[in-house]
Amino acid sequence: MGAIKTQHLPNYSIKDYRLWEGNWQLIQGVPFSMSPSPTRAHQKMAKDLLIWLNLMLDRSPSCKCEVLYELDLLVDNHTVVRPDLMVLCGPHAEDYPDQAPSLIVEVLSKSTEQMDRQIKMGIYQRFGVSHYWLADPASGLLECLELQETYQLVAQPDQINLDECVVDLDWSLLDIVSS
Repeated sequence: MGAIKTQHLPNYSIKDYRLWEGNWQLIQGVPFSMSPSPTRAHQKMAKDLLIWLNLMLDRSPSCKCEVLYELDLLVDNHTVVRPDLMVLCGPHAEDYPDQAPSLIVEVLSKSTEQMDRQIKMGIYQRFGVSHYWLADPASGLLECLELQETYQLVAQPDQINLDECVVDLDWSLLDIVSS
């Protein structure tokens, strides 16, 4: 028996997505369940990064950016993803952003690593997300990727250039090692 061809799969839109109950992502019209909930190690790493990023932004008073946790990001009419963390800059009238965040952080798990490293990385790259970080709770490592023509692994940055500001990063306040 051959592989199922994508033209034979249902193709959903944001309009359909908004009617669903539970935790879903919609990628190119195909629904993906977000079950089970993240592990304790995953949640701890996400929490630590959220607090640390918020502190780094607070130390840059001219910066009008905020860190958001697990908020739907509307990429196009057939793609809605929910990054673990994202940094949005400037004023936003909508509850769910539809423009590229300055930074997205995905915390890896066994069940999501392939999605985060391949599918979501490609989505974020095409969407124009400048900084993409992959955090691994199993190893305690953080991969910092920067969008050039494609994502490139960069050394642990002392500063990060967000859309509206430059933020100094004090890594000594975070118990994560950048690879």
